Amino acid sequence: MAKEAFETLKLKITSTPLLRHPDCTKPFVIIPHANPWTACAVLRQEHEGIIQPVRFTGRVLNEFELRYHIAEKEVLAILRVLEQFRQLIYGSEIPIVIYTRYSILKWLLRSNSADGRHLKWGLELWKWTLELRRVLRDEDELAAILGAGITPRKHLDEVAENLIPPKGRIKAPPPISVEMLDSDFEGYVLSFDGAAKVSTRLGSCGCNLWRLPRWHVLSAHGFPLDDVTVNDASITGLELAVDHGFRDVVVVGDSRIVTQQAQGLIGCHQPNLQRRLAEYEALAVKFGSVRLVHVKRDYNQAADYLTTKTLALGKAWVVEDAD
Repeated sequence: MAKEAFETLKLKITSTPLLRHPDCTKPFVIIPHANPWTACAVLRQEHEGIIQPVRFTGRVLNEFELRYHIAEKEVLAILRVLEQFRQLIYGSEIPIVIYTRYSILKWLLRSNSADGRHLKWGLELWKWTLELRRVLRDEDELAAILGAGITPRKHLDEVAENLIPPKGRIKAPPPISVEMLDSDFEGYVLSFDGAAKVSTRLGSCGCNLWRLPRWHVLSAHGFPLDDVTVNDASITGLELAVDHGFRDVVVVGDSRIVTQQAQGLIGCHQPNLQRRLAEYEALAVKFGSVRLVHVKRDYNQAADYLTTKTLALGKAWVVEDAD
């Protein structure tokens, strides 16, 4: 019985193709996958009613790409497929089908405001005839397995979570980052806040720059903004810190969502917020270190005051007397 089972298993393993030969008369399918350290994808085609793998590809992200949002990392995986297998898929009149969980691809193809790396990616994607299909979850465990194979050993358990079927799993709450500054901390702190009027779509942000441990106010500004988000407040504050020549800064705000999105602890799915997050990351690399700390609103009253007064004034202003 054991020998018969072994022979059956051997037959199935040797008869099942790992990779199918590409057929240029059929549409190619790209299914990307990314984790914090790698960008991977599987190029597939339908054979015998099943979408089967044709090619695999993946790579480790560099130190700058590690800061990207997970949706941007999946774009890197897609661009790698288009580059690595260009000779195989280029010239086909049949659209290439891409399964994706994020809307950033559609934004890259349609946006008139993309800049930096997003503009470069959009121009490259424009060269291809693509058909985007939105999915709710990672559709390709093969790509996830490929990513796990090139992931640092200490993080394998985290990546393995992506391979567990979601059915029956209890949805875990988003992680909470709890940080405190030591009483003798010496350095620079940026506190920020933002607000908006729904009726007018006008908003404001307030930014304070402090030097610790004496909490000496270096700068306190209020800025009016159009259609503001709290992300704009953090970006404006970092620009102030850059102007002051700070090398290291602690960023304090009462928006848990903004803080955890910047830390990469939770996702950022709206294209507008993804662009803001990319702007934050571009500013963050100008510092030696940026430490993010979430506080309760009660402890962010200085920035909240600047924001509220700016919204009432409708113009920019600066605190002249720090006392």
